[in-house]
Amino acid sequence: MRLILRFIAAVMALMFIAIVMQLLPMIMNGELWQLAASGLVGVMTIVGWLLIVFVAPLASLRLYQLKRSGLMLTAMLFALAAAYYIVGLFVRPPGAAADYQAPIGPLLVNTASCVLLLSPAARRACTDE
Repeated sequence: MRLILRFIAAVMALMFIAIVMQLLPMIMNGELWQLAASGLVGVMTIVGWLLIVFVAPLASLRLYQLKRSGLMLTAMLFALAAAYYIVGLFVRPPGAAADYQAPIGPLLVNTASCVLLLSPAARRACTDE
């Protein structure tokens, strides 16, 4: 379980790097405001990115150290991502093509990750502060 948790911590760190690299050009080009103006999904996307930018580094580090706070922060991020994709099941993004496919894959991955992180085995693998 410890190896799995450390792998998830590494994935969180990579998510942070990917989001920052995606956000920087969008901020420089002013595209972030266009995304925010596109509606609910755009605003939720920006909020999710900001949560990843500000919470994921700490969550990743603390989870890699096998601390309970990292476990809970990471579970929270995966739960919020799952909630985002649940909204994606019911709200079609503006300008989406007629053959728009609901984000079932990301929803399942985020939900399964959240369940794994909240499992008794994961809690036993992590120490209290």
